[in-house]
Amino acid sequence: MRYLAEIAGRSVRGIPIYLYLLNLNPGSYRAFEILADSLAKAPDPVGDILALLAPENWRPHLPALVWILVLPELPSAASILWRRFDEGTWVAPQVAAVLSVVDPDFEINAARRIKSLCAKPIMLSPPRQVSDLPFQVPRSIGPEFPAGRAKPLTALVGLLRAAGADLADLLLDPAVRDLQRSDLDRGDRLATLWRDRVQQHLGRWRNA
Repeated sequence: MRYLAEIAGRSVRGIPIYLYLLNLNPGSYRAFEILADSLAKAPDPVGDILALLAPENWRPHLPALVWILVLPELPSAASILWRRFDEGTWVAPQVAAVLSVVDPDFEINAARRIKSLCAKPIMLSPPRQVSDLPFQVPRSIGPEFPAGRAKPLTALVGLLRAAGADLADLLLDPAVRDLQRSDLDRGDRLATLWRDRVQQHLGRWRNA
């Protein structure tokens, strides 16, 4: 098993690290700190991050996002994350949040995907069973979400709005508005809150 995958599969106070990262609620800093501190010991951090982002399973995507933010320089970070976003992930708002930080062309790339209605992602319902092995979970069972593109799209809209982007033309499209209305998960709120919280953790870690 790759070094960072082993770290990502650990628990803090009996709770898997990825669950702390899902919403970064109060008490999540220790999980963030464990991940950030471990990066310096990884023999191949970029290879490990790519391996964590490769599967459809969303759980390893979350620690990979933290490590992308912690890495001092990863020129390919934006292209790596857009590929994961385009292929689909249940944590698309969190991926979008990190993209808004690491991609200097985020506004252009996000607008392009909003215009296409995030056409590629197919969001599967979260698995109901989790293996006791780190991240070795079965493929998602249950039907595909009928509005699977809604959460990724609204996440991008929310991040662009928070950055002060002009969304008037994008939101004229009735198909965009329909997807926004169908997003029961509030991807816009998830993305902006997660970005703010992860940046708070990152600042605290760097100043420690």
